[in-house]
Formats: sequence, structure tokens, C-alpha cells
Amino acid sequence: MKKAEVSAYDPNWIKLFEAERNVFFELLSKEIINIFHIGSTSIPNMWAKPIIDLLIEVKDISNIDQYQTQCEALGYTYLGEYGIPNRRYLEKEIDGLPQYHIHIFPYGDPEIKKHLHFKRYVIEHHEAFIAYRDTKIEGADHFKNDREKYQEHKSKIIQEIDEKAASLYQNSLTPMRKTKKLLTYFECVEILTSKTHYGTLSFYTDIPYLLPLNHLYYDHALYFHSGMSGYKQKGLHQPVCFNVVCDLGINEAATTNNFESVMVYGILEEETENRELILNKLIDRYTPSRQDYKASIPLNKGCKVFKLKIEYMVGKKHFH
Repeated sequence: MKKAEVSAYDPNWIKLFEAERNVFFELLSKEIINIFHIGSTSIPNMWAKPIIDLLIEVKDISNIDQYQTQCEALGYTYLGEYGIPNRRYLEKEIDGLPQYHIHIFPYGDPEIKKHLHFKRYVIEHHEAFIAYRDTKIEGADHFKNDREKYQEHKSKIIQEIDEKAASLYQNSLTPMRKTKKLLTYFECVEILTSKTHYGTLSFYTDIPYLLPLNHLYYDHALYFHSGMSGYKQKGLHQPVCFNVVCDLGINEAATTNNFESVMVYGILEEETENRELILNKLIDRYTPSRQDYKASIPLNKGCKVFKLKIEYMVGKKHFH
């Protein structure tokens, strides 16, 4: 019988997620739209079973079975749908203990919104965080030798949060209608890194606000240079959207313009730890001939670096 043991939050869980995310980015590079950290280990300060859950959104779920052998070579047990239609589910143990659960769904599957909305609701609503945390601790204490009863114990609070989140976020993460135009994650990265040099950052404070910005994609995040003041500062610590468009020219026969576009969603934060590294990379991207700028970076306190950690990204190719 599987045990139900929960642990206090461990910041290392994020690093474990990022390491395994990179493994699947490489393995499924032709298939992936997004990879998300879900489950309790993805919620800051939440008690959890120390199992890292990854949700992988792919363009075509029917292509995934061809990767079964490669997944098994990485130590995963490939379990197919495992009770949920259109899913591919994998488990991996390390030293005899469960370490990773992988949930692969096709783009736009309702289960994706369900998982992401649950996580967002618990993070944004303190009362839900407390109720969920306490239920988990209580259940693990009472049913530590019976994981099935532990799951039953917390099912009510999960359902309540699911319903509240679905109502509150019902208009978010609406899938693209014409999925044939959908781009993979790495096609989006190519647009962000080599096909475009600026985009528009939008957010809402007292008014809707949008501004053009140069950008840098690095290690699954976007970075922007900023002055010490200005309206842009009001976008800090809140959800923002960054959009780039690669113009492919006018198609007169179809009376339309061809283009590729990418939209990135996340929370805008100030980057302090890697400020000098990012400023150096921005110089390499925009003024590679002026390497002398780099010497002044440690002494230059007149600028900031903002980071947009990619929570969700979607791209499309509009072409006729």
C-alpha cells in the first residue's frame, strides 16, 4: 500500500522541475507548445508530497507514442492515457521513491486550464491556500499509510477550489481556433531571438497601457532594460503580456498580410541577481560592436533589468 507523506515546502523543487523540463524540451522539441510546473510542489510555501508534476502541452497528442522508447530510456514508466482521455502519463522513481509525474495533453485540452487555474487560485487567494495546506497536512497525518484515503480526504477542497477557479478565470487561456496555424515552443523562440528585435508590453493599472520595448530571450524568460523611473514601473509584480510580430509581407491575391506572432504571459519582476549578465547579453544583442560598454556596467546604477518569467506562450503563423 502506497504511503501518503507530505513535506514542508522545499525551494529545490523548482530546480528539479527546471532540470526535468529541459530534458523534455530536448526530447520533444518538435512537439511542445508549453511545459508547466503543476501540483503542490509548484505552489510557493505549500506542503506537498515531494513529487514533481510536469504538464506538457503538445501540438498533436497522437505523435507522442512514438517517443515511448526514449522516455523509458530516461527511466520513465510509460502508462498511456491512464484513465484520462487524450492524456499520456509517465512516472519515474529515483532510489525506489516516486520523483516525477509527467502529464502530456494536446493543445487546448480542458485539463490544462483546470490544472493551471487551480494553481493560480491557490497562489492568489490566501484563504484557499490555508484550507488546502491544512487539509493536506491533516490527511497525511490520519491516512499516512493509505494514499487512496488521503486522496479522498482532500477531494472536497480540491473540487471547491476547481469550481471557484473555473468561474473566476473562465475567460483566460482561450485556445486558438485554427490550430493548424499554431507554432511550437521552439518556433516561438526563433521568432523572439532571431526574427524580431522589439515587441509591445501591455498591462493594466489605472488605464490599459502598452509600450514598445527591445527584448532578450534567455533561459526560458524574457528580459527588458529599464530606466530608474517611468510608467513601466507600474507593471511590476502584476500579470503582463508581451507580443511580437514578424512581418512576412502583403499577399495581394488573398487581400491580407502574412505574419508570425508570439504572445508571452507572466508576472513582471525586477531582476537583481543576474543584472550584469543580462545587461551584457543585451549589449551583445543590440550593440555587439560596442563591447566597451560592458566595463561600465558594474558602476552603472542608472538602469534596471526587468524579467518576465514565461508562464504561458503561444504563437501562430498567419499565412495565405
